[in-house]
Amino acid sequence: MPSKVTNIPEGNLDINSYGLKHPIYKNKDPIFNTPAFNFDEVVTPPNGAKLLASNPINKVQGLEFQIGVSNIWGIQYHPEITYEKMINLINFRRDRLINFRKVFKNENDIDSHIKNIEMEKKKTSERSRMQELENWLHHINEN
Repeated sequence: MPSKVTNIPEGNLDINSYGLKHPIYKNKDPIFNTPAFNFDEVVTPPNGAKLLASNPINKVQGLEFQIGVSNIWGIQYHPEITYEKMINLINFRRDRLINFRKVFKNENDIDSHIKNIEMEKKKTSERSRMQELENWLHHINEN
């Protein structure tokens, strides 16, 4: 499944050409930032899955696939989680993130990451950040 990850900042997600036509990304900017801090990621998408969005950290951030008569929309990131909640989770998991998961080198690395999240919060509208949820609810109400 080809990815369209370009030279975008590592936290940003890039909606590919198929994703730009998909109802989940209606009214969404083609490149956007969202809480996307995951320990788990899709390694092998289901057969026939169509990639919708990616970023340099996780190739599969959004996808669509069929199971029987069901059309599944999946996203890896978390539009439902506020930036404050993400910061609280990182702080709660500091020891694990440094010593076990080795996601960060040290406390300064985590503090720098939190500052980046706080900067993103200042420039990202809450409505835009959760647009996928609104689009999905609108879609299921129509069908």
